[in-house]
Amino acid sequence: MSNIYDGILQFKGTWRDYQVRVLKNFDNYLNDNKVHIVAAPGSGKTTIGIEFIRKLGKPCLILSPSITIREQWKDRIEAGFLEVGVEGEQWISGDIKKPKAITTITYQALHSCTIRYSGDLIESEDGDEIQDKTEIQYRAKTHDSAEKDDSEELITGVETVDYRGFDLYKTIQEAGIGVLCLDEAHHLRNEWWKALEELIAKVPCLKVVSLTATPPYDSTPGQWERYINLCGEIDEEITVPELIKEGSLCPHQDFVYFNYPTAQEKKSVVEWKKKVSTIIDTAMANSEFEHVIMTHPGINDSKDYSEKFLDDPAYLSSLLVFMNAKGMEYPKALKTLIGTNAKIPKMEPKWMEKLLQGFLYGDTDSYNCTEEYREQWIHTLKSENLIVRNQVSLVNNQNINKMLISSMGKIQSIREITLAESNKMGPKLRQLILCDYIKKEYLSKLGDSTAVVDTIGVIPVFELLRRENISGQKLGVLSGSVILIPAEAQEYLDELFKQNDMSANYKPVKDLPYVSVDIVGDGHMKTALITQLFDTGHITILIGTKSLLGEGWDSPCINTLILATFVGSFMLSNQMRGRAIRTYRADPDKTGNIWHLVSVTDEGSEDFEMVKRRMNGFLGVHYTENSIEGGIERISIIKHPFTTKSVKKMNEEMLQLSSERDALKQRWMEAMDNTAKLEVEVTSEIGEEALKSGFFMLNVWSYVIVTTIISVLGILLQISFMSSKLGAGYSLVLIILILVALAVTGKYGYKLFSLMTPQKRMKQIAKAILQTLKQKGLITSTDVLPKVEVNQDILVISYLKGGTMREKDVFATAVYDFFATLDNQRYILISRKKKRLHYEYFAVPAVFSQKKEDAFAFKTAISNVMGEYDLVFTRNPEGRKRLLEGRIYAFSNQCDRMCEKKKKVKSDFE
Repeated sequence: MSNIYDGILQFKGTWRDYQVRVLKNFDNYLNDNKVHIVAAPGSGKTTIGIEFIRKLGKPCLILSPSITIREQWKDRIEAGFLEVGVEGEQWISGDIKKPKAITTITYQALHSCTIRYSGDLIESEDGDEIQDKTEIQYRAKTHDSAEKDDSEELITGVETVDYRGFDLYKTIQEAGIGVLCLDEAHHLRNEWWKALEELIAKVPCLKVVSLTATPPYDSTPGQWERYINLCGEIDEEITVPELIKEGSLCPHQDFVYFNYPTAQEKKSVVEWKKKVSTIIDTAMANSEFEHVIMTHPGINDSKDYSEKFLDDPAYLSSLLVFMNAKGMEYPKALKTLIGTNAKIPKMEPKWMEKLLQGFLYGDTDSYNCTEEYREQWIHTLKSENLIVRNQVSLVNNQNINKMLISSMGKIQSIREITLAESNKMGPKLRQLILCDYIKKEYLSKLGDSTAVVDTIGVIPVFELLRRENISGQKLGVLSGSVILIPAEAQEYLDELFKQNDMSANYKPVKDLPYVSVDIVGDGHMKTALITQLFDTGHITILIGTKSLLGEGWDSPCINTLILATFVGSFMLSNQMRGRAIRTYRADPDKTGNIWHLVSVTDEGSEDFEMVKRRMNGFLGVHYTENSIEGGIERISIIKHPFTTKSVKKMNEEMLQLSSERDALKQRWMEAMDNTAKLEVEVTSEIGEEALKSGFFMLNVWSYVIVTTIISVLGILLQISFMSSKLGAGYSLVLIILILVALAVTGKYGYKLFSLMTPQKRMKQIAKAILQTLKQKGLITSTDVLPKVEVNQDILVISYLKGGTMREKDVFATAVYDFFATLDNQRYILISRKKKRLHYEYFAVPAVFSQKKEDAFAFKTAISNVMGEYDLVFTRNPEGRKRLLEGRIYAFSNQCDRMCEKKKKVKSDFE
């Protein structure tokens, strides 16, 4: 069969070893007509994808999550594969209505085809394209508004399409498209999923190539099954440690820099709390509101509502708290259902938030009131910014969180980090600062030393650093609508323009040594040319928007990245982080520092929680231990509680450690240990506190019982020898006793011996979990084995050796759930016998909790290795009572850190 790409496409570079491995196994991957590759940013997954397309030799449709990445595919094909003399326009199309050998579009455009949409596709700041007409009109209005001078904050791309009367499937058939390439297929809206699944169903002969850097390992079983049905099982995973070991990525480290809110931000928090207090007072004094709440049928019929209430006991409690605060009589059955004799708490924001959420959104059918009355409450709360995206926010307000996440204090953090990095790196510094917004209104303040710089944005950050006049550093701005460069770089840029048949208009920035640049011509070329200024050192500190530079853009010279961006998905944060970790031929010793900015308060920090979630997906070298792992714990400088003194100390230590770049490179080399193979394991780490509770007592009694049985057996054997002269009758009795002792020892001794140490007990639990996962069909690989290790800091580390990454994650999550703090799990396990005066309580992992038969299968597996346990359903009064007991006595609820889940790299010898 002929290959349409012969003489058209041929890779111009040199394949890396791991790419050779993947390409060598290509035919094996294709057994199910699907190839699914997971590859970290910087691995060249786009290049691998193009080579797959070339090998398959048929017309291909490439689907991308954004316009930027769509264009990146075209650029990579033209730059890296097109043979000399071949024109890209003849072979590559960005329009599905005019398909060519390779057609590259967005998932959103595909969806527009299926619904035959006509109008604007407006791509927002997080890569989404908006297709709801009302939202499009709003976005377009905002985009065109003269008042909105920072439109790039909202919109990153607009395309006009007309798919009226367009037959997508007829076009695909006529074009002979036989290959579908999916880039980051899981980061999609539900309607785009449906469009993609419809395409696969209607064109079943397609061969599918799927590429991603961030597979949804933490998704639900249903979501995962949907993803795998679309993309196929993962055939190969290329990890960050492997790429560093081979020299495709540079050694790098994440650092977290903290700040406290400003006085004005603290004042805003106080004002918000006053609004919350006023709303609560209004609700409590409103007789009509009281009447409506009392129409809830569950108040007088708790039996029929028990399971629904106990799915969300806090909601039931909010009704009780409301009635109690009003001095009303409430049915005793309601409190009995809660399962506690404790005094009903006072009305607080968390209870009113829960009550209003149910009344306004979550449980509307249960209240007898007009829609107009409910809308009045919604309007009142929205007018005070106490409802955000249909969520009542009286405790943890998203607007307040956003204010703190984009705290003015962070701009000083940027200043301090930049000064420290400049002091260490000097003219070798290539620092990128990514912001969400441009903040064009600050253009008028440039050069005005009296103007206050108190917000984060491209222009404010530029002005702040310009005022510092940092020796040896040259600032630049690159965004969709604002470009600023040092005046001394103008001549070099002019030469680049001439070489590319382009031109630009320059305008001095007041009396500053900078000029603004208005480039005439290709927008993508504009970005490329300014990037060249950065690469060559005409700019050493580049400030830009994440919408332009966050994905689909590359500058391998970057050695310092400050993420002053707070909006976007994990996929986007992973892409942004990838900007700083690529190797650079001009600097073979390059290392990358990635800075995350965090605002903290005495009451906690949603900002810090967000960074923690991000870190779970990033593998990096531990600050002090000789290991490579995910999670915030590897940044061991971070210590709780956060105080002014501790935050200052942590920041100082971060700056000091960030300056030790040579040591960073050495740490990576030592952690990888020059082993032949590195494998990423998903581990569950059980805290040493467990030794102080049931584990320890069980060990003691196991030892005593086994020792006693062996001692009795020894005595009986000794007596049998001594009494051989007493006659056959006595000997027969002794033989029977010995056999009974042997049977007891065989039955119970082995089980007790297998539980004598925490490590052995964990091994049995792990086996039970693995057995049930196999029964449920969630682990199908045959080369899997539960592994348990012990180290000096953590009691036991459990993980699954072998299997797919998804299977490793499912196993680790189940172990984590088993040892999780008892909260409101659907099923729990309770030992039939008391241990240390109380029963043992464990949670049934969520993966086994949706169906009773799954929960029972897990209970049986655990009972077989740990002794008899009862399965308790917590969605009835008796089960709720046992759950509350477990909250008091369970090991997990008594320990500060019972179990943690993280990714960790192990060599083939571990």
